[in-house]
Amino acid sequence: MVIIYSVMAITVLGSLFGLGLALAGKKLAVEKDPMIKAVEDIMPQTNCGACGFPGCAGYAVAIVEAGEEISLCPPGSDALIKRLAALLGKESVDGGEKMIARILCSGDSYNSKQKYSYAGITDCNQAVAMFGGSKTCSYGCVALGSCVRACAFDAIEITPEGAVIVLEDKCTGCTLCVPVCPKDIIEMVPARTQIYNSCSSHDKGGPVKKYCNVGCTACKLCEKACQDDAIHVKDQVAVFDYNKCTECGDCVVVCPTDSIQSWIPYENISDRAKQALADSEAKQAS
Repeated sequence: MVIIYSVMAITVLGSLFGLGLALAGKKLAVEKDPMIKAVEDIMPQTNCGACGFPGCAGYAVAIVEAGEEISLCPPGSDALIKRLAALLGKESVDGGEKMIARILCSGDSYNSKQKYSYAGITDCNQAVAMFGGSKTCSYGCVALGSCVRACAFDAIEITPEGAVIVLEDKCTGCTLCVPVCPKDIIEMVPARTQIYNSCSSHDKGGPVKKYCNVGCTACKLCEKACQDDAIHVKDQVAVFDYNKCTECGDCVVVCPTDSIQSWIPYENISDRAKQALADSEAKQAS
């Protein structure tokens, strides 16, 4: 009986304490500024932190109470900026050019050599702690999905062959994937670009050829082919200047390892590139 009475007493006391806390919560609650709530309600609610604040609620508070800029939310893009400007009575601003992430490595399990077979924790940073990762290329993508898990928008996938790819239609440019990559091979580039160098190796051409079929060998053929001065080999790797690139496709055609990739349809590349491609195919046929 003593045990039963004890349990009943604890139950009653717990109920009373709970009721007291509930009443105190209502009595002492600080009402949220209606404008903060209105701003928060039109946020994308992804809470990705790309704005630099602790989630959408934190950004809403900063906008209303501290007058923070309304253009800091990559997922919201220009549509959110316009809605915030209308709500707050501010002048709409240019959110800047949309950026997307690119994985600067296409050396999948078929194209790149491995030093050893990794069977540890499925995390890129953990794998890199073991002699730089399993790939022979010290710059190569580990492909264990740290960036996939960091992405709040399901915009990064790993193919069955072990290549990490960005789904451009889903990428918001939030940059959450960038800091988690231990190889520093995730780059933010203008969303309008359709050409990029999918290699980050700074090794010389000879070693690159030995461990990767799609690695940049710093041959400078792309640099010589570009008539817009938009690509230069720096520290053994071809680097684009997207402010100059016209996406003519010449660099794609002359690249001997296909490390320079493009999603530009054949009919849209320049006549120079088409002729260079024809000459290259004729040379290979002979």
